[in-house]
Amino acid sequence: MVGWEAEALMCICNMHFSLTRLRLRILLKQPGFRFWWRIEGRGMRDEGRNGTDYGFLVRQNSELLQALDEMEKTCTNLREENGLLRKSSVPETEEKVRRLRRKNTELAVIAKRLEDRARKLQEANLKVVNAPAPVRPGAVEQYKRAFARQRARDLAQHADTLLYKDKEIAALQQECRQLETRLGTAKGCPIPSSVVEFERLLRESQKEVLRLQRQLAVSSSRVTSSKETSCREHNGHDRPCTPEEKRKENVRTGTI
Repeated sequence: MVGWEAEALMCICNMHFSLTRLRLRILLKQPGFRFWWRIEGRGMRDEGRNGTDYGFLVRQNSELLQALDEMEKTCTNLREENGLLRKSSVPETEEKVRRLRRKNTELAVIAKRLEDRARKLQEANLKVVNAPAPVRPGAVEQYKRAFARQRARDLAQHADTLLYKDKEIAALQQECRQLETRLGTAKGCPIPSSVVEFERLLRESQKEVLRLQRQLAVSSSRVTSSKETSCREHNGHDRPCTPEEKRKENVRTGTI
C-alpha cells in the first residue's frame, strides 16, 4: 500500500470512528436504554415489560462495540504504516532540500561576483573618463575597445550562467513534482515541513534567476546604447546608424 492510499484510508477510518461514536451517543440518549440502565443498576430488571427492547439494544450495542474495536485496530495499523512510510521518505526529501540550498548558495555567490566585476569595470571607466591628465585619442579608443570586449565577455558568461541555472531549476522542479507524487498528500492531511522548505528554496532560486535576467537585460541595453553613441560620433551624424555602419563599428571595436 502506497503512502497516499494509507493516508486516504486512515482519513476514512477516522470518519467512520467519529460516526460510530456519534451513534453510541444517540443510543445512550434513547429512553428505553436509559430505563434499562436504571433498573439494571438497582437490580430490578423487568424482562416481562421491556424484554424485546432490551434484547435488541444489547445486540446493537454488541455490534457497535465490535465495529468500534475493529475500526480502532484498523486506524492503529494505518497510523503505524503511515509513520513507516514517512520515515522512509523523509531522508530523501531532506537530501533534496540540502542540495537545493547548496545550489542556491552557489547562485548567490555567482551573482555577487558578477556585481563586483561590473562595479569594478564601472569604476575603471569613470577613472579613465575623469582623469585630469590629457589622454591621447588613440588611448581613448583603445580603452573603449577593451571595455566593449570585456563587457561582451561578461554578458556571454552571464548568459551561460543563466542558461545553466535554468536547466538546474527545471530539473529540480521535475524532482519536486516526482517527490510530491510519491508522497501523495491527501486533501486535508498535513504536508511534511521538508517539502514546504523544498518549495520555498525553489521559489527563491527562481527569483534569483529573474533578478539576474533583468540585470542582463539592463547591461545589454547599456552596451547597445554605448555602441550607438560611438557609431554616431565616429560617423559624424545624429541620425540612427545603418546596419552597415553598425557592422563596421563592431569590427572596429572588436565586438562582433
